[in-house]
This record gives sequence, structure tokens and C-alpha cells, in this order.
Amino acid sequence: MRLLLAVATVVAALLGPIHGSAVAQPARLEEAEPSGRVPPSPAFSAGFYLIPSFKFTEEFDDNIFASGTNKQWDFISRFSPGLEAGYRSEPFTLLVSGGFDSEVLARHPDLNEAVSGWHAGLTGLYLPIRPLTLGLTVAYVETHTTSTVPTSLAPAVILPATVLQFGRVKATFLAVSPSAEYRFTPTTAGSTSYTYTHDTIETGVPTTAHTMRAGLSHDFTPIDKGILAYRTTIFESAGETITDYVPTIGWVRQLTRATKL
Repeated sequence: MRLLLAVATVVAALLGPIHGSAVAQPARLEEAEPSGRVPPSPAFSAGFYLIPSFKFTEEFDDNIFASGTNKQWDFISRFSPGLEAGYRSEPFTLLVSGGFDSEVLARHPDLNEAVSGWHAGLTGLYLPIRPLTLGLTVAYVETHTTSTVPTSLAPAVILPATVLQFGRVKATFLAVSPSAEYRFTPTTAGSTSYTYTHDTIETGVPTTAHTMRAGLSHDFTPIDKGILAYRTTIFESAGETITDYVPTIGWVRQLTRATKL
């Protein structure tokens, strides 16, 4: 079991954009909507962006080696600097990001690592015509602590409970997701996406997942949205193939600016 005790995030002073002052953080893979589309960002000024960041996490793990016979607990301090850079404008956006994690263990200093994992990503958006939005998201993670992998990557390939069972082993996760959305009217939009996900885990079996999504959404009111979607996922691992089908009919209500139901 891992217990997150405290998280502090500091975003350093903005070194850009070169043009304008309004800043909107770029959308990431883990922020994708159920349809697979990256949600639109708030208004921003066109120009080049350079955004450094720093995150500190304190974590308690009662079984750091995921052992069933010799459990070892520890407090893990994790320091995560990052950098995001790119260009944003109304018709075209291209952003790249990267960072790494450093870990300090209170009871097992021999496991301290200056670089326990690193990640890189790319986000692209292009509006060839006003109703059509084309997107591409790429994310890569390499880590010795699989619990730090974004939930958008790990559950697509292996179950969250399985992630915790690997303990401190090297793992890599890659996800590539092109998408498209067409807005038929100001309140109705259709979207489609494909996501390729691949993982390798030391002592484990590599797994690949292909996920196809299609969806239709309609804004009934400014705070109420209806969703009709269909998702198919094909899992490939150890010579076996499993196919999963998930139809979705949903309703989303915006309770507050930061809360949805």
C-alpha cells in the first residue's frame, strides 16, 4: 500500500511567451476526455512558451519491494523538476515536455537515486478549418517506481493493482494517440481517436494495447452535456490477444468551475 502524505508543486517564473501575457497550461494525455479528445484550452496569447516546474512528493510505502514474505516499509521523498516548451497559436500548437524524478528513502538510503525515472512528451493541435481539430499526443515514461506512472498509461495496459505488485523494478511505458474532432454545431461535436500503448516491465511480460474510440457529445445547457461513445481495446501479451468492447451513454454536469458530476 502506498499513502501519499503531502504534495507541493511550484511552477517557476514564466520565461515566455515571447508574444502576449496570458498563459494556458498545455493539455496532457492524462487530461483527455472520455472520447479520447484533448479538451480545448482557455484563451491564450500566441507565441513561444518556456515553462519550468518543480514538484515535491512525500510518500509512505508499507511494502517497497512488493514482497509477500519480507515486507519493508519506508518514507520516500520524491523531487520532480520539469520543463515544457513550444509554440501556441489559434490554428497550430506544438509543445514538448520532459522531466525526471529523484528519490530519497528514509530507511533504505542504499536505494536513493539521483534519477529514478524520467518522462518526455509531445502535444500537437492543428485546426485546418474552424470546425475541425486534429490532435497528436505522445508520452514516454521510464521509471523504477511503477506507482508513479500516470493512470492514463498504466491501466490501459495492466491493471492498477498489478502495477503495485512489481515493486522497485525498471519499467517503460509508451503511448501515442492521434485524434480528430469535428464540431457540427456550436453545441454538437463528434470525435474519434486511436491510442497505441506499449509497456515493458523487468521480470514481467511486455504488453501492447490498441484502443479505438468514437464519440458524440451535445451540450443541452451551459452546464449539462450528453455523451454517446464506443471504445474497443485489443490487448496483446505473451502471444495472447484479448478484445474489450465498452459502449458508453453518459451525462456530465458542471457543478462548479472545477467540479464535474
